[in-house]
Amino acid sequence: MDDLHKRIKATRVGLGLSQANLAEKTGVSQPTVANWENGSHIPRQAVLEKISDALGVSALWLLSGTREGDDIPASLYLRTPIRHIPIFRKNEFNTEIHSSLPIGYFPYASQHLALFGLMERQEDTKAYSITICNPDAVKGLREGNYLISLPEGIKTISIQELDRMKMANVLGRVIAEMTFFA
Repeated sequence: MDDLHKRIKATRVGLGLSQANLAEKTGVSQPTVANWENGSHIPRQAVLEKISDALGVSALWLLSGTREGDDIPASLYLRTPIRHIPIFRKNEFNTEIHSSLPIGYFPYASQHLALFGLMERQEDTKAYSITICNPDAVKGLREGNYLISLPEGIKTISIQELDRMKMANVLGRVIAEMTFFA
């Protein structure tokens, strides 16, 4: 954001707008625009969107100098929506997701809409692990880790075995595993 003020001013001047014009278009005062342009104030997110609309540029470009579509990690992350996914206790999880009550929600950047997570306390380290799963990824199973409800005594299973086993219930493909220390 070091050059945010320079990008605002250069774009405004390039468009032939005065500070008063930009102030009117964004719903602020002219001194506020002057403060943005001299770097003494940083616009809030809602106003940043108004500035980008008024100047015909993206908010991402104003903040970072990066154009949309640049394949840099920050750009990809900023274009990914934050979902608040339900988290369930692993030992209390009912295989029918909609009949279980979540213990909370976890913010996670993903394009997938139906994610859920299972939390488990690791007694040996007092840490908590969260496994995030995508229930929509069970169509056309391929290699990877899946959350599967298996009969007692079976710990792992191959895709070939899963095709033959009718008693296994595939709940989702594991897309992330995280550990948090208390």
